[in-house]
Amino acid sequence: MRGVPPADQLRFGPRIPRHLVEPRKKLPFGPLALWAPNDPEEVTRLYFEQSGQSTDFMNICRGRKVHARSEEFDLEVPCAQLATLATAWAPLPLEGAEAQEVMQTCEHLLQERLPGLTARDGSRIHEVLRADAATETAELSARYLARWQGTNADLGPMICTALLWRGDPEEDLRHPGALTSLPVRSLVCGQQGVEPHFVWEEGWL
Repeated sequence: MRGVPPADQLRFGPRIPRHLVEPRKKLPFGPLALWAPNDPEEVTRLYFEQSGQSTDFMNICRGRKVHARSEEFDLEVPCAQLATLATAWAPLPLEGAEAQEVMQTCEHLLQERLPGLTARDGSRIHEVLRADAATETAELSARYLARWQGTNADLGPMICTALLWRGDPEEDLRHPGALTSLPVRSLVCGQQGVEPHFVWEEGWL
């Protein structure tokens, strides 16, 4: 075909190794739990590198693109000068009150709604992390991630990851994961190193 460059010259975006994308995972983004690549920081770095922008995106913030108007703001400033959007995940002591509430909620979800995904040998959740997002009130900023190894009669051992956080109290009352005052927003389970076999989340997502 005329006007089409050779195949070896075609390139749309950066080349991302598959192991950086899969298995995908769920991460909190505002009020939603969205799919993200396996290594979101490295995938983002490759995108910035391909476009010739700063790869130090955790410390250098760049103006956004407005696709509807084909505009891009290229001003770069230290992220420390801007409002804090979110903190990094940090482990919580499992004996603490925060982690205990997360673990009890997840165990209640498994017992009441997901009897086919039992904790291995009755073991409890072995990791609880917390990050804080920018919200209108400090009480709603906490985001929790819990991880444990479960088992399924057909699939065998599975790694399960749950995301939990509080939102609007009235809306949370109607949330399918509101078995306690701390709703479960997302739960994915799968074998190590492969795409999740099981996904539980709000029906409209």
